[in-house]
Amino acid sequence: MKKIIAWVISFTKVGKVVTPVQKAISGKKSYLAGISLIVPALITMIQSFSDRGVAYLMEIPNTAEFVMFMNGLGLMGIRAAITKAADPAKDPNPQPQ
Repeated sequence: MKKIIAWVISFTKVGKVVTPVQKAISGKKSYLAGISLIVPALITMIQSFSDRGVAYLMEIPNTAEFVMFMNGLGLMGIRAAITKAADPAKDPNPQPQ
């Protein structure tokens, strides 16, 4: 079914745009999801800090935006760890032997 849909879309202008985009984001979807969590959380933290000042830093670990920020970092970190574990040859930081 996926191949049939791809074949039909390939004849349209959308198909000529979708294929390069799919190739560009292939393997990066987890990182994009992590960034989509991190950016709004970071913006909220900066706004809250500018509104409430230094007192906000004391309660930041208990806020929803901090949890969302850490979830985004965790998502990206786990994805990187899986990639390294799956194929150590592609590790950009090889371990000395």
